[in-house]
Amino acid sequence: MIWKHILFIEQPAYQALVFALFSPALLLIIKPKSADRAWTIAAYIFAMFLTINAIMLWFDDNPWHYFFYSLGTSVAYISIVAISMPALLKALRLQSSQESAMAFLIVIFQPFALLLIMFTKWIFI
Repeated sequence: MIWKHILFIEQPAYQALVFALFSPALLLIIKPKSADRAWTIAAYIFAMFLTINAIMLWFDDNPWHYFFYSLGTSVAYISIVAISMPALLKALRLQSSQESAMAFLIVIFQPFALLLIMFTKWIFI
């Protein structure tokens, strides 16, 4: 498939890496006024990661491998954000409660989205 040669972003690990690097950069550019706003922006970026991840499943030839690989990289992504966000909040001088945002609960929808893409692909292909 031609997509394998063109898009390195097809791999969930590369997707996670790109979005994990994009999150702090965007937060430094936007400079949110509160820690809650910073966590919300980070959650929106994570939702974009999950959306791209689900879309790229359509082009993968081994969907179950991609499914479990995606779940693993999502956990790694959340871990990276959990480590980097407190440091970023300190750099931006934002007061926070030192707790992770509940906005990252959207991770529970990832398996559903991936399974929906797999089911749709199975029906149409």
